[in-house]
Amino acid sequence: MLPYLDPKCILCIDPGHEICVLLTMMLSREDLKVMHVKDIEEAVRFLINNQPALIIIENTFADSQIGHHIITIRQNAPSSKILMLSSTGDDAAKAAISAGADYFLTRPFSKSMVLDAVSSMLHRAIHL
Repeated sequence: MLPYLDPKCILCIDPGHEICVLLTMMLSREDLKVMHVKDIEEAVRFLINNQPALIIIENTFADSQIGHHIITIRQNAPSSKILMLSSTGDDAAKAAISAGADYFLTRPFSKSMVLDAVSSMLHRAIHL
């Protein structure tokens, strides 16, 4: 049985942790817990005992791996919303969305774009 969805928890998957650090700084005023992991395997271990409302993935994968990684996350966190951040364009976005990501932001993106996406996705995770 999966743990209950935690409406105040965001899981950030980022091998370099730079995006996670920026997100933590941006979201610190929102009373949210931003948890950091470096890869999909570590995320799956985290999801055994936790179900964050939102999972943010920094795309450092080859386009051919995006779908597989999102499917893996979706299987382990079916109620969580997934936001993928990437510097690549349309092909990565199509692969991510078709595999189950809820939203995709392509760099460059502003702080307000990220905050709006996070706010909207947290609202949908909690109220659906």
